[in-house]
Amino acid sequence: MANVNTSSDPRSLSAAAYERLRKSEQNQYELREHFKDTLKFSKTELSALELDTEEKFREFWNESIVAKKQFDARRNRGFRKGAKNFVNAATVAWTSITPVLEILRGAGEPFSNIAFGTVAFAFTIAANRENMERRIVATLNCIEDRRPGIQLYRNAYQENGETNSRLQQAIADAYISFIEFCIATVTFHTRTSISRWFKALGPSTSLDDTVPRVEEAILNIRLICEELLNKNVAELKIHNRDLRRDNDSYKLEYIRNVMDLPPHSDATEYGNLERAREDVKREYRDWYARLRTPNDPLASVRNNQVFLSWPLRVLNMFDPSKTVWIIVDRIDECRNEPEDKSRQETRNLHRKTLLKFLVRLVEDESLRVKVRVLGVVNGLDWRAEEHRDEIDQMKKESIEFLPLWQARHVSV
Repeated sequence: MANVNTSSDPRSLSAAAYERLRKSEQNQYELREHFKDTLKFSKTELSALELDTEEKFREFWNESIVAKKQFDARRNRGFRKGAKNFVNAATVAWTSITPVLEILRGAGEPFSNIAFGTVAFAFTIAANRENMERRIVATLNCIEDRRPGIQLYRNAYQENGETNSRLQQAIADAYISFIEFCIATVTFHTRTSISRWFKALGPSTSLDDTVPRVEEAILNIRLICEELLNKNVAELKIHNRDLRRDNDSYKLEYIRNVMDLPPHSDATEYGNLERAREDVKREYRDWYARLRTPNDPLASVRNNQVFLSWPLRVLNMFDPSKTVWIIVDRIDECRNEPEDKSRQETRNLHRKTLLKFLVRLVEDESLRVKVRVLGVVNGLDWRAEEHRDEIDQMKKESIEFLPLWQARHVSV
């Protein structure tokens, strides 16, 4: 859609919104031309059309309308509740709609200050009429109920973005709808009371058509403002998170400089992490290797003199004049389970250790008894004689290997 730039504001409105604004301005000028010489309105009422600022409207409203109503109430004590409600509603509605007029006044062409006079004229006409239309009061109250915070959409209008652009369009729509409502209010009250009564009985009037448009336009501003508020809150959270991260980085950099540490980088961090992982793996492999080493379970026993003295003390309990025989069957079975059962390989450290210990008992001269050991080994599983030099034999006669063959019996 084509955009038309304003002259005094860099923001732009759509071509359709621009044309509606131009048409609204034209209708207001035509309203002035139509009623400038009429006798239906007093000079005070017509003077409202000349107002062009918020300050002038407030001054005119307080002097001409509020003061007059208060005077009539004191004099006649007949100040109607409906008129009082309208004065209050109009005052509040003016506070709500003024920011919209102020915003669009800064948008330049085609908007002009003529809207201040149009709104003031409509409010003045309605306030001075005895037969007040209830729908007008209800609409003014609706504007107050549905408007968002004034400062919120005034600030949001100054921002750029898709949602902000929608808000600018919504504000223009609210302005146009409200001006149409004001013109319809003036037109409605220029008729005679009989004409207004018959018109109200019909299915629709120009006032009936403008009321829902005003309410919808004001509500649309509120919805967009709430959407903008949620977006701004989300952006604020992101900004705070980034700010906190930058602050943490500054603190870390300060500490690094104080401790004279090398600059931090992702590559350095990954390298340190990889080294830590390798250290953990190495520690685990060392621990697991010690756990699985066959010597480890007996290492504390072999190297502890207290444990080694136990069997010697037991042997010394026998009569020194007697020989103590120790018979150990199948020394070759004292071995580890095969690490690879498919290859049936075993380690023979346990059976070697046992054989060394038995040889030491035989050679130990501190014993009061004579010890003799008979060990049986299956030569098919372990060729013990081939490991004579690994048994730490001190005396040649302390060990003797006697091979025996078992006869095979065959039953008939």
